Amino acid sequence: FIPATKGMGFFGRSNKGAAGRKESLLPHSQPARTERQRSLRVSQLEQHRQNEAPKRRCLPCLCRSITLMFPLNGCLFIMLALYVLAQGVSISELTVSDRMADYGDQRKLLTIMFIGASCIFVTGAMRKIQFRVYQQRIGDDSKLWHALNVIAAASLILAYVGFCVLAIFDVNENLQVHLIGAFAYFIMSNLFGLIHMAMLWRQKQYPLYLKIVFSLIPIAATASSIAYMLSLNELGVIPGPLYTLEWLAIALHALLVGCTVLLFLHDPVDDELRDFFCCRRGRGGSGEQSSGIQMKRRQREKEGTYTSWDDM
Repeated sequence: FIPATKGMGFFGRSNKGAAGRKESLLPHSQPARTERQRSLRVSQLEQHRQNEAPKRRCLPCLCRSITLMFPLNGCLFIMLALYVLAQGVSISELTVSDRMADYGDQRKLLTIMFIGASCIFVTGAMRKIQFRVYQQRIGDDSKLWHALNVIAAASLILAYVGFCVLAIFDVNENLQVHLIGAFAYFIMSNLFGLIHMAMLWRQKQYPLYLKIVFSLIPIAATASSIAYMLSLNELGVIPGPLYTLEWLAIALHALLVGCTVLLFLHDPVDDELRDFFCCRRGRGGSGEQSSGIQMKRRQREKEGTYTSWDDM
């Protein structure tokens, strides 16, 4: 029998602490976290998320503000052009075309109208993309609604192209081209309003009051345009002419575009634009993966099961 040395084990290894233990070659598991450690880790992650959230939200908020400015500016600049033209005259005694031809500062008038029309062009494109991405998210492959979406966007753009044409070529210089622009404006703007009304009733995410607003405005604008046409001396169906209805129709069409701000406030368009352009650049325009993720997120938010941890 060989007695063990003080502080030494039976096989000559130290008994004091981990220094005397032989390291195992097997992978050893981490010790289980206590409830306090888990709570501390959760609080650290939450603090990190709160610190990073303003940085991540800054760019989307900026993009969202920019998208809201286009329909608002489009409406305001067209209304401003009508206000400038109506100064010092009675709108019940002459047409918008006659007033444009007699207005003194043509450069200022054309600048205002071109800015408004350019903003409306962008608004029409954004609204088309928004409806297209909406169809992808709900899995709607209807060719009819896709065609109506394209027709609505094209009609809005062509309407305000005609509006710029009738502003450049007045009734005194080139009556024929002016009339082509005027007919293009009234026909295409009314067509856009009615098709857009049908498209909006198709989309389920908008409340009833928005659908009513976007139904009453185009119906009133179309009725005003028809009544004005029928009151002209060439037709004489309605005693007139009712020049006031022409001014009213133009104002209502501009107001319809301006009310698109309400749609973008209720359902922001910046994420649809991001899905559309990023997916076209990265996956050839399919958009299925990111669209599916966004749709699932919105569905979970609606059901109340979406949490802030899903952003981590």
